[in-house]
Amino acid sequence: MEDIYYMRSETTASRLVLGEMVIVSLPDGEMTVLNESASAVWAFLNGDKTLVEVEQALQSRYDLQIQPSLSSLIASFLESNLVLAGSSPFKSDRLCPDAPAATSYEEPMIMAKELLETLAGGCPSAFDGQPWTGDCRSDYMTCDVITGAG
Repeated sequence: MEDIYYMRSETTASRLVLGEMVIVSLPDGEMTVLNESASAVWAFLNGDKTLVEVEQALQSRYDLQIQPSLSSLIASFLESNLVLAGSSPFKSDRLCPDAPAATSYEEPMIMAKELLETLAGGCPSAFDGQPWTGDCRSDYMTCDVITGAG
């Protein structure tokens, strides 16, 4: 069986916000939010690990007795074009996003997917070049996080 290596796509931008990874797919403007465990997986996808190695890293990080299965999460990432898969390690100069602090393990999962234009509707100043008004501070998934307006 051939080893497959995984790397975050060059067409994504990500930021750790309140322990959850927020990923923006630049071509289609879709935002994906991951829970803590999936956020750690995202940080491990630096191009030099196979699926088994990522599963082992997650097992070690959370001191799990059983190695978690990440195949469905990785399949979702691939389907959404968030990650690349290759038969040899990737070489990249991209910085690794920070992984969240390991608190408690939960099944790695995608918590939300939204188009940026949907979120921008709640914060008109985000995309019209106007100064940030403070309207979007209450919810971390709003435009100030996505655009850096805050």
